[in-house]
Amino acid sequence: MNNVLEKSEIGMKRKGTFLFIAFVLGFLALIGQLTYIVFVEGKNYNLAVLQNVAQREGSVTLNDKRGKIIDRNGIVFAESVATYDLIFDARLLSTQEEETVEKTIQYLNSHLAFSKNELKQKLINNSNNSYDIIGKGYSYTEFKQIKEDIDTYQVIGIFYREHYERNYPYPTIASDIVGFVNNDFSGAYGIELIYDEYLKGDPGRVYGSVGDDNMVEVNEVPAVNGDDVMLTIDYTIQKHIKDAIKNFREDMDATFIQVIVMNPNTGEIYGMVNDPDFSLEEPYDLTAFYDSEVLEEMTQEEKSAALNNLWKNEAITNAYEPGSTFKPFVFAAGLEEQKTTLEQTYECKGHLKVADRRISCWKPEGHGIQTIAEGLENSCNVAFMLLGEQLGRDLFYKYQHMFGFGSITNIDLNGETSARNLIHKVENLNQVELATSAFGQTFGITPIQLITGFSSLINGGRLYEPHLMKSVFNESQIVETHQPKLVRQVVSEEVAEITKQALAGVVNEGTGKKASIAGYEIGGKTGTAETLGRDDKHYIVSFIGFAPIENPEVITLVVVDEPQASVIDSRFAASIFVDVMEDVMPYLHIFKDVDEEIDLSE
Repeated sequence: MNNVLEKSEIGMKRKGTFLFIAFVLGFLALIGQLTYIVFVEGKNYNLAVLQNVAQREGSVTLNDKRGKIIDRNGIVFAESVATYDLIFDARLLSTQEEETVEKTIQYLNSHLAFSKNELKQKLINNSNNSYDIIGKGYSYTEFKQIKEDIDTYQVIGIFYREHYERNYPYPTIASDIVGFVNNDFSGAYGIELIYDEYLKGDPGRVYGSVGDDNMVEVNEVPAVNGDDVMLTIDYTIQKHIKDAIKNFREDMDATFIQVIVMNPNTGEIYGMVNDPDFSLEEPYDLTAFYDSEVLEEMTQEEKSAALNNLWKNEAITNAYEPGSTFKPFVFAAGLEEQKTTLEQTYECKGHLKVADRRISCWKPEGHGIQTIAEGLENSCNVAFMLLGEQLGRDLFYKYQHMFGFGSITNIDLNGETSARNLIHKVENLNQVELATSAFGQTFGITPIQLITGFSSLINGGRLYEPHLMKSVFNESQIVETHQPKLVRQVVSEEVAEITKQALAGVVNEGTGKKASIAGYEIGGKTGTAETLGRDDKHYIVSFIGFAPIENPEVITLVVVDEPQASVIDSRFAASIFVDVMEDVMPYLHIFKDVDEEIDLSE
């Protein structure tokens, strides 16, 4: 009996020990599983939650500020101005105490005149909406106090979105130079397009991430603002040009007027106006140029063509026959190649027989015997036809291209044309074509080609690229500065000096007398040419002149397309030239070097 009980007790102890060991092992396994869940799966779970939080925080884009376009003295032509949209957070506000809600509604009512009833209705209708734009396009001045109150949490339930709008303070002063931007703020035209890589910045962003300590971190990559572009254009000179054109149009109408003012020694453009122009505030608006009935009938393709025609800078895109403004180039080429001298004479009887043609001079009775300098003063067609014959077509063609005609000048604007197809090929320069080309007809050039080439005639024979960018800079450094770019030496300094003095004679003694300005020594050349079609009704008149004679500092080209008058001559262009230069020369500190005669008899 005792043995049976002992065996039973031993069995029970063994079973208890087994169960205890099994319990301990199970408990340890449970502890292990819990530890895994807490420290491994739990970490992964927490990380996933935190990452979701970070993603929910989102990536907010920080707008970059497009650089400014300014004139050579810092006057702003284009800038990016901050504007603000006001957003109403009904979801957040609906969770606030009534006092807070009332404070926000009262704030919006007193500061921005929002209706209290409408705001309360938004709370009821849009309680799940956190992004209700209730106001757009506030200026910084209008929004300054509101922005400060939102930033310092003085008001709950509203926030703002800041963005930029492109602003053009002087929308018509240089519209086809400055250009404009697309809806995405990228350059679409003009300087805005050509220097887009500098003007545009890089947007920044704010985004959430999970750090090493499993905490959600807010990271910010700051936006980089664009660089500013300073132009060679001078606002004051640009304004003088526009005023001179306005004065001219008060007495005389014309289809189109172009004026360029440039530094002949560097290629810097001080002013460039094509009139009529367009406004940068509404670059797509055609209502100022077409009647509403006409606009309604125009197709989209026709409107696009009209806009492109409106935007283009005529000074670099439109070719015309230069007429007698081309004669100084033939004059210089003849002297450079020693095909003529200042002593050689030419006889003008009012016309010249060339091959089977009789080509007239502008003066029917002729100019008689004259030197080539006198021929330039008198703008004699016959003298230059004879000089063209002396040069021959190969040399004529060579110098035409040496002076830059038939090639783009590489001015830093979009849309420049070379007019290459409007220049006679050398094999086509037969007797008649050579003769007419020698006095500036039967071929086409652009205004920028003419003033660029003409500058080489008065600056020592050096052809420079014209340009509009003076420098690119930002708050910390100069990024780029434009240096004058010499293309080639076209004629010698000696020939350039002779040409310059001969051009002074044109104004003092010849056809350019109407461009003279009391107290100044002016040189220049007139030009009159029929437009293509040669119907004896449509003309382009021009004048190109410079000052002072000894050391030219400024050159101005005026082109008037189809002046509305019974008698057409270059006096129309000369009058605009005088009006411009009388203001520009003193402004550039080019002072009178000849005493004006003073009448003391009164």
